[in-house]
Amino acid sequence: KSSSSYYYSVDEFTAGSGTVKNSALRLAGNVKDGSIQRDIEKMLLTFTLAGEKAEIPVSYSKTVPDNFTDGIEVVVHGRLDPSGNFQADKLMTRCESKYKAKLE
Repeated sequence: KSSSSYYYSVDEFTAGSGTVKNSALRLAGNVKDGSIQRDIEKMLLTFTLAGEKAEIPVSYSKTVPDNFTDGIEVVVHGRLDPSGNFQADKLMTRCESKYKAKLE
């Protein structure tokens, strides 16, 4: 497996070992409805990344993709801090039209 292309789901990550949790990694899930908070003064975005069974709070302070919204599937890259908050340094949204196969 190439670490540059693999990511963990929220559920896989929360069930994983301490070694995984202390490493830089990619994490995929859905933005929990109603969890998005923006602090304009601190240039900080926080939200909850949800899996089927687990949730992880995420903090991000860089440019936010235009299509970032409640319920969208995202992949974040970063690390879990000691308080249990995922500090993301990259935030990518998935555009359904780019991933669906053309059925013609």
